[in-house]
Amino acid sequence: KKYNITYDYQEFILDRVRHRVKLVNDDINTAIDSIVQLGKSTKVLIIVNTVKKAQEIFDLLGELRNKYLLHSRFIKIDRARLENDILEFSSNQDTGIWVTTQIVEASLDIDFDYLFTELSTADGVFQRMGRCYRKRELTDNRVNVNIFVKKPSGVGANSIIDRELFQLSKEALLPFDGHTMSEKEKLSVIDDIYSPEKIS
Repeated sequence: KKYNITYDYQEFILDRVRHRVKLVNDDINTAIDSIVQLGKSTKVLIIVNTVKKAQEIFDLLGELRNKYLLHSRFIKIDRARLENDILEFSSNQDTGIWVTTQIVEASLDIDFDYLFTELSTADGVFQRMGRCYRKRELTDNRVNVNIFVKKPSGVGANSIIDRELFQLSKEALLPFDGHTMSEKEKLSVIDDIYSPEKIS
């Protein structure tokens, strides 16, 4: 197989520890109550693999006042407005929850306090992690990145995420469950997953 991989190496010039990871063997839906509580006092970013899943999660958040949705199916003028809104939200003192798809992985300079994400491929996950503590160093023991590995959307035949790469990514991330990840470690994971021995 041949894979077209793009990766934002510019983010990783400084080897600061910005993330402590938890791999959750469950569906991201099960974290809704915890996410709602965090969203009352912090900035929470949820990134899922498909538009359908994003819409589902957004609905599960119920009547929460500060919840927002961004995905690729918005018409151009609305998407531009929402992209401006998430940039403004990221830079001010607001708290709340944004539910998004992978369109925020590399295109937007945003910085959230917590990330809840479905597992995709490792390079995609690391791009998503770059939207959490983007410009800060993690100096305490909190878990600020929760990765949900059970039945994520968009994985498998005729889907956006290749099942083989998904499984390789899951296996590569397991040793970091409950631990911090440096930028060098992330790059090492990518090099390993996309080595000729793994993907030939």
